[in-house]
Amino acid sequence: MKAASVIRWAARVILVLWVGFWLFFNLGSFFAELPTWGVGSAVNHLSVALITLALLIIAWRWEFVGGLCLLSAAAFAIFFFHLYRFDSSSSIFVLLTLALPMIVVAALLTARWAMSRRTRTSAK
Repeated sequence: MKAASVIRWAARVILVLWVGFWLFFNLGSFFAELPTWGVGSAVNHLSVALITLALLIIAWRWEFVGGLCLLSAAAFAIFFFHLYRFDSSSSIFVLLTLALPMIVVAALLTARWAMSRRTRTSAK
């Protein structure tokens, strides 16, 4: 198996596991918060689930664009949740479960895209 194929599938497996985790978490929160907090709070969780699913679809089809989208989403998460402060163990947990997988997958997808570009230009 070629290295490019291993990188592609490693990125896809990590991304599917990450999206599956957040889909499960957000759909559970959606149904748990719907009776107590109302539709507004529940829709927030549902929208996060749909965004992670959209990131998966984009990254699966277009590696470079998906890598850029994942990197942008990771940067947004780091600044939105103030994960750069490391002021509590919960921020480290959120960093490890939310931002770090996106950064790793973005790096793998971008590396795979660069390898495919290099192969195409050397074949010409």
